[in-house]
Amino acid sequence: HPEAAKFVEWYDPIAIDSEHDYEPVWQKLRELRIAPSFHNGARSILLRNSPSNFCYNHIGHFASASEAMAKAIFFGGVTRRYPELNFAFLEGGVGWACSLYADLIGHWEKRNQGLDDNGNGTGGVEDLDDYFRCKITRKEDIRDLFVPRFYFGCEADDPINAWAFNRKANPMGARLNAIFSSDIGHMDVPDMTEVLPEAYELVEHGLLSDDDFREFMFANAVRFWGEVNPDFFKGTVVEKQAAEVLARPTR
Repeated sequence: HPEAAKFVEWYDPIAIDSEHDYEPVWQKLRELRIAPSFHNGARSILLRNSPSNFCYNHIGHFASASEAMAKAIFFGGVTRRYPELNFAFLEGGVGWACSLYADLIGHWEKRNQGLDDNGNGTGGVEDLDDYFRCKITRKEDIRDLFVPRFYFGCEADDPINAWAFNRKANPMGARLNAIFSSDIGHMDVPDMTEVLPEAYELVEHGLLSDDDFREFMFANAVRFWGEVNPDFFKGTVVEKQAAEVLARPTR
């Protein structure tokens, strides 16, 4: 009913269930060799709508919006159709991504094609494969479509950054692509010279190795841009170091 429209909200995660065709966007990004990054929040949406408490609304809202976008790109089959592209999600950290990666595998293991053998409990819905756009035939496909294609912007003071590098914690021994991307100019950074030392505390506390820290601060960012556009760092002061990173086999 037209009068009911003002009471309805619809959030478009772009890559799945959208009224618009975003295929030309992915095609143009591939053509121009651009690695897209996304930065959106979820304050004032649904349960993050407290009129009295900023922190209640603020905590986790970047992660929530990033998870929605990453899930849409994955389930929409974008990383399957465009393996040349990398995608970054900014300011939400990487904890949500580690959880999402594990959940994608867990859900597929419980809801794959074998579900058909458990009787007709779906109300007559024949196509039960939520992963059909990704063409998943084994759990390793999820790893291959998620881990190398997604990058996650992290703040210097977030101890959960270490989770991305913990092969023992992440399914199939994966390391997620955490990248340092601090809001160094925000009002909560009164001294910009203290941001990098704070990030290094993860090494001092034994949560990251020196090699992990280099990946976090430099190499992962090089791969994000350089895998999509190998000329991205040409003519810069880090051209040689970036080329060395891109010449190494993918982890």
